[in-house]
Amino acid sequence: LGFDNIQPYLDNKTDFGAFIGRYGNRIDKGQFTIDGIEYQVSVNDGTNSLHGGVKGYQYCMFDIEQINNQQLVVSYTSADGEMGFPGTLNMKATYTLTDCNSLVIAYEATTDKATVVNLTNHSYFNLAGDAQSVLDHMLYLNADAYTPVNDIFITTGEIASVEGTPMDFRQPTR
Repeated sequence: LGFDNIQPYLDNKTDFGAFIGRYGNRIDKGQFTIDGIEYQVSVNDGTNSLHGGVKGYQYCMFDIEQINNQQLVVSYTSADGEMGFPGTLNMKATYTLTDCNSLVIAYEATTDKATVVNLTNHSYFNLAGDAQSVLDHMLYLNADAYTPVNDIFITTGEIASVEGTPMDFRQPTR
């Protein structure tokens, strides 16, 4: 699912269909410590940093190169200190539409300083078309565990079994 052209993406501050980074998810109070140095990054979700902060990658313009009819590479360089994150981060993602209609996204990132990075994509899919319900879709996830969150959606650090929880999609589930 997505907009038909770039203008709605520019006009709406949304993560809809976006590339997410430098850190996809929340950072508690926007603070972390690496090698004894405490960093304060941009806060944009109550007291937390969400998806890279006020100017996460979803609000940045990427360089785009179409490799062939099935492959596209997007790249971005985040300067040392951008949104408070340490290290210059050179990142790219290669989007490939395979011959069997699978979408593969491969991420790469290099940095010149110890940092945190968690790149992801915020695309939404409706296999029935955008005017239809997704409630009849079947989902399968080859995952035995997940990371629970607290009441403000910060991961607790626990690795929990999916067995007996709403997160159990080890069998195709509506």
